[in-house]
Amino acid sequence: MHTTRRLTSGLAALSAAALLAAGCGDGGGDAADVSICVGGEFATRPDGLPGLEEAYDFEFPADAVTALDEDALVYSEVDAGNCTFGSIFATDGRVGALGLTVLEDDEGFFPPFNGSLTVRADVLEANPELEELFAPISEVLDDETMVELNAQVDVEGEDPEDVARAWLDENSDLVEDVDLSGASFTVGSKEFTEQLILGHLTMLVLEEAGADVRDRTGLVGSTTVREALLSGDIDMYWEYLGTGWVTYLDNTEAIPDVDEQYEALQAADEANGVAWLPPAPFNNTYAIAMTEERADELGISTISEMAELVREEG
Repeated sequence: MHTTRRLTSGLAALSAAALLAAGCGDGGGDAADVSICVGGEFATRPDGLPGLEEAYDFEFPADAVTALDEDALVYSEVDAGNCTFGSIFATDGRVGALGLTVLEDDEGFFPPFNGSLTVRADVLEANPELEELFAPISEVLDDETMVELNAQVDVEGEDPEDVARAWLDENSDLVEDVDLSGASFTVGSKEFTEQLILGHLTMLVLEEAGADVRDRTGLVGSTTVREALLSGDIDMYWEYLGTGWVTYLDNTEAIPDVDEQYEALQAADEANGVAWLPPAPFNNTYAIAMTEERADELGISTISEMAELVREEG
């Protein structure tokens, strides 16, 4: 179990009633545990906790932060009350299933994380039909669709490949009549649910078009799958605009507008031999969540209020 820093009962930003509801006692008793659980990447990424703390001018003490190897554990830890806050993905089906409250990013820190199929530029040049093939599919992958697909795996226990196949069967009219017979592609993905679904969906579409496909889905970590693309170990995978712009290209500030972010990213990454197909509507941005009960107790609905809570303790 992680350790947390304990808050005193003298927080000016909170009413006495809120403090009592949070378990702070009668003014001289026990304090409230205020902590955060984060995924391993979120703990260190510039568009994760370090950047968030800088943007909102606060800092969790080290013993109040628990970095978990698996992002999936964050949801269960927050739901169980072991962490006050947790880093989550906006399109994760467990957010709604667990009734978590997502805090408003009122300073607009998190960049757009719309998904885009990234392809090695030489592969796209040799197979320009790929853009035509995936455009109709990408255009309908909105937030609601991805939340539903993710929930089928994480909440209902279905297999990512089965979920991707069922969705494609229901939307077979979206598959363009493109002939990729004789072409061969290696498809990658990261290890979490949404990535696995998108990876399998991509492979199924390519196979439907007659291509030979090699499965390299489930690579652990953003850096691993990005390096696999750059080295030629994989030919394509779904990536997020914010990850590309901030993490891979080392930009310190994101571009809030999705179209402008995409255009800037596409132009900049061309030098690395990477092509980004037009992004899908779904925005799987990072977010901060807490249980509805805890949010009501502390009177918190925005990240600014969370930051104030942490600052006032010190």
